[in-house]
Amino acid sequence: MDATGSASNKVYTVQRTGFEGDEFDRRAMRNLIRSALVNEGDLIKVDGAVAVRADALPELKSLFELRKTARSTPPPVCPKHTDRLAHYRCADSGRPLCDECSEEKKFGGASVRVCHHCGGTAGELHAAPGDLE
Repeated sequence: MDATGSASNKVYTVQRTGFEGDEFDRRAMRNLIRSALVNEGDLIKVDGAVAVRADALPELKSLFELRKTARSTPPPVCPKHTDRLAHYRCADSGRPLCDECSEEKKFGGASVRVCHHCGGTAGELHAAPGDLE
């Protein structure tokens, strides 16, 4: 429930490459905004209405203000699993991906990470936690 006592169950969709077919709640939007995956100028649909700029939505505008005053930008999160860090990025869509969304597949003798969203190849964003010594 929000401060007014009514349930805040709006569904947000980001109208940008890499977000096709994804729906988010406010918590997920907060994570996407904090990690700079959604910006003020991005077009957002709320509950299927006409898309508007993200900074025109009062409930998101405050999140952009908080991001401006933050001392650092958190690492990117997976758009499908916004509570998980992204360790890979799709080469085709630019979409950040968690381990689950970038399945490793074998082609001949080579292993390739594949984007679960579009089928493109995925490359590492940074060293995985287990790779750090």
